[in-house]
Order: sequence, then C-alpha cells, then structure tokens
Amino acid sequence: DASPSSSSSSCFGAAASRPFARALATQAEEGPLVQLDTAGAGGVARMTLRRPSKLNSLSLPMILELKQRYADLVKAGSRCLLLGGEGRAFCAGGDVAEVREGILENDPRPADFFYEEYALDYQIATLRAREGIVQVALWDGIVMGG
Repeated sequence: DASPSSSSSSCFGAAASRPFARALATQAEEGPLVQLDTAGAGGVARMTLRRPSKLNSLSLPMILELKQRYADLVKAGSRCLLLGGEGRAFCAGGDVAEVREGILENDPRPADFFYEEYALDYQIATLRAREGIVQVALWDGIVMGG
C-alpha cells in the first residue's frame, strides 16, 4: 500500500499514526504520480515521473509511490529499468515549497519527507546489487537534485 498514511517508518511517527490533516498539493493532481510499465520485451520496464506541472519534483506522496513502484518492479521480474519524466523535466529534485510550507506550519511531515526520501535513495542505489536490475535514467530537460 503506497498511501501516505500507510508509512510506518516515519521519523516522528506522526504521519504513520494519523491521516494527513491537510491536503498536499500532489493529492489534488489527477492519476498516479509514477507510472510503471513492466510489459517490455526482455524484462525491460519503464517508469515515468508524472508531475509535470511541478517539473516532476518529489513530494512525500510521490516518494511513497516510487517506493511501491520499485517493489512492483522486483515482483514483475524486470531486469532493466528505463526511468524518465513527463513534460519538460526529468526531475527538479525535492519539492522545496511543500517542505517549507510544512516547516512553517510546524508539521512533522518535512521530517517524514527526508526520512522516506533517503530510504528511497538507498533502495534505488542498491537495486542492482540486491536484485540485479540495471537502471538507465533518461535525462531530457531540467534535471536537478536535492
């Protein structure tokens, strides 16, 4: 389950023990934030970041969805992943505006954001060693980190 309220490993435990008190910007967007197609020939899968209005910047719901899609990738038996972004950016990094807003509202979710993001970073960085899946990032347009 990739829903934000299902996260059981948050820094402060607050996001795991209560539903989101306010709607995040990404919850208002249509459809999944990450699309995974595992039907490619030869075990090749394609994952697309789908938040083009925000240059595919990462939000907490998107990070949780990415973690689930990577788990789905392993279950599908994929051997290679092509990762790209919808629109004019691959990924503009973390959604700094959403994190800032949470900090100003004294919301614990910015800490959850960073905890979950670093867990995802580790999952991605060790994918080949753990599962033998090779990743190719298709950088087209804006690419930023952090």
